[in-house]
Amino acid sequence: MGAAFGGGEHGRHLLQAPNAQGATIKHPAVHRRLVVCGTDSPNLLVFEMKSDGSFLEQSVLQNSENRYMQRHGPHGISVQWVAFHPSGLHAYAFTCFWTKGKGEAVTYAIDPESGKLSRKGVPCCTGGHQPCRATFAPGERPSWVAVAHCLDA
Repeated sequence: MGAAFGGGEHGRHLLQAPNAQGATIKHPAVHRRLVVCGTDSPNLLVFEMKSDGSFLEQSVLQNSENRYMQRHGPHGISVQWVAFHPSGLHAYAFTCFWTKGKGEAVTYAIDPESGKLSRKGVPCCTGGHQPCRATFAPGERPSWVAVAHCLDA
């Protein structure tokens, strides 16, 4: 069960370890630490980590249209994993529909001035059910991402 964080209409429930799916990046252009958290819902939470260690909510982004009309939480729809491109210019959020459908990846551009995320393009199928990890190909300009799935292994 997720830990309540903020409450309200957006389903702000962060996943607890060992399934915590957050990612932190120090954005090279804006000199801010962004904390992007997957949730037990179709939402992606973006926070700025302040110098005193507190969080400032930047945005709540709907990562999926929830086409299977699933409830939020375990065995329902959830943002299972968040990955940052090594350049620091893009974030990728992976939505899990459990056994109802194959996972989706959504690309977000990170604004170099404000650090805010904006959705780019349309969701892309990850090729399997329950996307749970993602990593980029090594190299100076990686252009491939590998996605692991809890099912379809």
